[in-house]
Amino acid sequence: MEAVTSCIKLYGLEKTTMDNIAEQAGLSRITVYRKYSNRNNLINSFLAYRAEQFNSKIKTKIEDCTSLEQALEMYFWSSAEQAFKDESVRVLVETTHVYKTILNGDDSPIKAAISDTWSPLLDKLSAADANIRSIDKSEVINWIIVMQHNFSSMAIETDCTEEQIRRYIRDFVIPAFIIKTRG
Repeated sequence: MEAVTSCIKLYGLEKTTMDNIAEQAGLSRITVYRKYSNRNNLINSFLAYRAEQFNSKIKTKIEDCTSLEQALEMYFWSSAEQAFKDESVRVLVETTHVYKTILNGDDSPIKAAISDTWSPLLDKLSAADANIRSIDKSEVINWIIVMQHNFSSMAIETDCTEEQIRRYIRDFVIPAFIIKTRG
């Protein structure tokens, strides 16, 4: 996965080849194909790997949140921060490949990582908030996935300051979700 990260930084996602990855990893091309069978499987595994890395870090930050608003702000701020700091994440955010993967049904590895992060918190918060309890958890996860990608992309493209990002989260992202839960 580190070889994929390096190749994406060097060549971009669309131009990264299995040969590039094999060379960077110090493996034969055949070994890489044996493990992943094709480029899409490898890229999907990479996306899942990165999602799991991010979500394992953020999970500890949001599990102690006492409100959905607090958790959403923490999560989206951390997403934008990660996209600013990590060039390979930035490249992934700027591609449509992420959408194809995250909205690829229930078997999406990215969706699974995000669901593992958010499901326990949503369960905890819904015990105290009937509005959260009244909406489909899978729809919440889908919304978080789409908004995370869109918000990170917007933050990168506009080169926002930390305060602007936090204000956008508070003024636009959180209210959009809260309207959904109240409606």
